[in-house]
Amino acid sequence: ADWNLVAALRSDPAPLPLLRDFLERAFRRPVGEAEIGRYEKIVRDAQRRGEDREAALKLAMSAALVSPRFLFRPEGREGRALDGYDLASRLSYFLWLSGPDGRLLDLAATGDLARPDVLAAEAGRMLADPRADAFFGAFADDWLGIRNLGGAIAPDPERFPEFTPELALAMRGEAVRTLAGVFRGGGALTDLLGTGEATLNETLARHYGVEGVTGPDFRRVKVDDPNRGGLLGLGAVLVATSSPARTNPVRRGAWVLERVLGEDPGEPRPNAGELPGNAGERRGKTLREELESHRSRPDCARCHDRIDPVGFALQNYDATGRWRDTEAGRPVDARGRLPGGAAFDGPGGLRDALVARRADFVENVTARLLAFALGRKVEYFDRAAVKAIAAEMLDRDASARALVEAVVRADAFRFRETGD
Repeated sequence: ADWNLVAALRSDPAPLPLLRDFLERAFRRPVGEAEIGRYEKIVRDAQRRGEDREAALKLAMSAALVSPRFLFRPEGREGRALDGYDLASRLSYFLWLSGPDGRLLDLAATGDLARPDVLAAEAGRMLADPRADAFFGAFADDWLGIRNLGGAIAPDPERFPEFTPELALAMRGEAVRTLAGVFRGGGALTDLLGTGEATLNETLARHYGVEGVTGPDFRRVKVDDPNRGGLLGLGAVLVATSSPARTNPVRRGAWVLERVLGEDPGEPRPNAGELPGNAGERRGKTLREELESHRSRPDCARCHDRIDPVGFALQNYDATGRWRDTEAGRPVDARGRLPGGAAFDGPGGLRDALVARRADFVENVTARLLAFALGRKVEYFDRAAVKAIAAEMLDRDASARALVEAVVRADAFRFRETGD
């Protein structure tokens, strides 16, 4: 079993050996005698003052927890291979968002963790561990843009009173579990775009109009509706890409281009103005009709002609992610197209068009996963690694889990690199 501080405090009466174990785990590598001696002195001094064992240890451990060696993860010199302990920390903070366990530290001590095949095997083990739930939550927030859902990201409560904190929590749970299901279950990366299944609980199923789901627990559900399941139908994404009072095809289209295909949607011009509010609905005008004024201006058309047709494909989803057939009293017009691509209709058509752009999708996910693993944005000198990993995934028709393993095998992960 992995080392446990609470259990050690209860079972080990000798404070100094326990302190050594704690320091090695806090600093994520062996600690020299001189440094150990400084913390042992804190314990001895406290005991001489009459402090009991637990209070003396608490003082020393508190000092360790404000040390730069605990607060930061120093790595080797630029351009050099990371040692086993650096790799253990980089891997554990990537997939668990916490320090390495005993197995990783043991592999670091023997030098085996420096082998790419061992790194990949450990990544697979760690993905299956419940501690990887932290990774899926953080990566979903980062990639999908759903951080603060239900807080700063929420529909107008007067217009959409059905959007409750419980529903927001369920939507985020759906998004996180969708990623986890594909990465842990051995699914292909394109399964993220939809497989005919959705991960729902009763709260979410009732909101979506899916029958037969009861209780608070999430489960995989077969859905006949091609408009549910996959990234495009996630309530969390649809809320995050809406305006408070109504849908936002511009924001949704930009989200698809940037976060699914990895394309730059462009920045709005300073005088572009705001998206129309919901007054047009009361006048019987659809948002597509109101956005015509933007596309009629040459300086706006440059971006809107690329973005809007993508976002219109998702107009059947309202600002809370619920399906609707009418907008402003008329049937929803969900026709759209990708830039330079063929026309399609609705979310299902958009999904098929994105699957046809599989190479772009895989390269984008690769870049985002590598950036998350490294804790920094992908730089120009990382592009070769991104393209090589993505090409390998495409050639092998590899799974999402295999992508994680390929990322940790890559030199970009195993070396501390710069552009020099």
